[in-house]
Amino acid sequence: MTDKPRTAMGVLKRDFLDHDALGPRRVAEFIHGGPDAGTQADVAGFIRRLLDHAGC
Repeated sequence: MTDKPRTAMGVLKRDFLDHDALGPRRVAEFIHGGPDAGTQADVAGFIRRLLDHAGC
């Protein structure tokens, strides 16, 4: 894997895997105007599946 995809996968791991991390919180804020535990958990789960399928 070249540096750019590796960096992108690192950002996803850092910012999206925990439902209280920056990524899922921002998604919930964008969709709902504030925190939403269900949306945040869904986002973290989707990213976890993406990374699993990518072999990360």
